[in-house]
Amino acid sequence: MRAVLTSLAIVSMVFGLSAAPASSQQQSAGDAVVTDPLEFDESPAEFLFTKQDKKEWKKISSREQAEEFIDLFWVRRNPEPSVSFNPVKAQFDERVRYADENFSARGGRGALSDRGKVLILLGPPHRAQAGPPSQFTDSSDAQTAARAEAWLYDPAQLPEELKVSGNRLIFVFVEQGIDTNDFVLDRSNPEASMGARALSKTPDAYLLHPDLQEVPKPVSVPGGEAASATQLAWLEQGDFQWTEASHALPVSGVSDPTSRPLWLHLALPQDAPTLDVFAGTVSDADGEVLSTFQVAAEPITSQTGTAYHLVFPLAQGSYRLDVVGAADDQPQVGYSFEVEVPAAQTEGTWMSDLLVAVDTEMRDDALLGSPFCFGRMHIVPLQSGSTVERESELTYLGFIVRPGQDESGESRVKARIVLKKDGTRFGKPLEMPLQVIQLYEDLYVFVNAINLARLPEPGDYSLEFRIRDSVSDVVVERDLDLTVAE
Repeated sequence: MRAVLTSLAIVSMVFGLSAAPASSQQQSAGDAVVTDPLEFDESPAEFLFTKQDKKEWKKISSREQAEEFIDLFWVRRNPEPSVSFNPVKAQFDERVRYADENFSARGGRGALSDRGKVLILLGPPHRAQAGPPSQFTDSSDAQTAARAEAWLYDPAQLPEELKVSGNRLIFVFVEQGIDTNDFVLDRSNPEASMGARALSKTPDAYLLHPDLQEVPKPVSVPGGEAASATQLAWLEQGDFQWTEASHALPVSGVSDPTSRPLWLHLALPQDAPTLDVFAGTVSDADGEVLSTFQVAAEPITSQTGTAYHLVFPLAQGSYRLDVVGAADDQPQVGYSFEVEVPAAQTEGTWMSDLLVAVDTEMRDDALLGSPFCFGRMHIVPLQSGSTVERESELTYLGFIVRPGQDESGESRVKARIVLKKDGTRFGKPLEMPLQVIQLYEDLYVFVNAINLARLPEPGDYSLEFRIRDSVSDVVVERDLDLTVAE
């Protein structure tokens, strides 16, 4: 190379794109990859074809066979084949969508371009630079090009299976004509062969379960198993002893800027038996069972009794969720929900639902997406109508993705809380700025607390929360009724 890339701009300066999410439930233009199953090998998915895939594809002669091939193709690349949500495919789809929207040129799909292929297989470059071709290459053909881009990857941040040696991996793309957006990989570049070797290894790196010969029956909950026939029979029994005395709260959670898993909070009174297993099904809007599950119940002690938390990594859509909790093989509590998993905006600011809690704990092992975890803070959420002790501290919190920034680069998020007692406003509204804390890429959390001990007396109260991003003018609101007891 003529110029050593010693001061590369962060990739977002070139693409407006940060690191691709670890998982995504956003369904996009790349979701199906191709509309006709028989053209699957002509889609971006062909980048992932192994030698064995190519042999198997040559045997395909019908649409039904193609659909079966595609289903097994993606299951073999799913970290957890028995879980219906596939983070690898979701990430792949998101990269395809981005490439189609930003790299298309002269009527061709951006996802099938040279830049699209590199982005889809390796993710966004760790650093990148745009400039005249002479800055990056000595190729005589490239010197007549209008612009060039150099993408740099740090081998230490790439999968070990790619076996990339050295301290950098560079791809140089040159534009074929002024303002055409048609960038072609400069294969004459001395370092291009290293990139080609890395790309050639990606199909095997993505293949996680090569020996799978059929699509496993999906399991709804990570770490769980398919429900047994006995457990599925529980769903038909109807009423259970502790259902009316318990309550449940399904919430659209957050695991990264483009993923909205379903979180489920179940709370049983203090005199209820301790559950040891949950089982159930997830069905689509038409009632077809998509997956089943059984998973060990992990009790959480709270002020109001014993709580349990589950997570369902579902894609965007409408679902019916049937859940039964059992102790000593005897069902104790059961719920059915009609739930909607929303899409996460891929651009702009958005906020999750606001949650309120009096029971919180710090978990050093908490992962993004773990139910009711905000960073390391795990909460037991309150439902409207709950009774709490007067000495409690009321914590309210939520996620904010891509918070707006003012001219000085600062976020401006504010809270306004109206307190009412017996339906009448009690004192002046509380207004205060909120600090936002970055968790991952564009994902932030806000958290604050109210000391209920400052209330003059116990009684029935209601709180009206309004959280507003003053820069983007995005707002989330929540009303909560509470009985405050001595």
